[in-house]
Amino acid sequence: MNERRNKILNELKKKYNITIVTNIFGEKLNELIKRSHIILKISYYNNSLLETTRLNECLQYNKPIISETPKLNVDQQYRDRVIFIETIV
Repeated sequence: MNERRNKILNELKKKYNITIVTNIFGEKLNELIKRSHIILKISYYNNSLLETTRLNECLQYNKPIISETPKLNVDQQYRDRVIFIETIV
């Protein structure tokens, strides 16, 4: 977690029921993904790569994914399955 992510999530909490997931892996993470309505991926770094491993974990459950557009490495296969948005300010 960093300050930017924390600010964004605190604003979202005011209007939406959100679950913040950190340091959860395996079946426990899979269960959280299955129960989710939307997955939001907020980049940690300003010059981020596309975190394909994290996206792949979610894509298998056919959940809508909203992700900030990475600065590097946007593969077409993800453009078709992930909603990319401008960096959240």
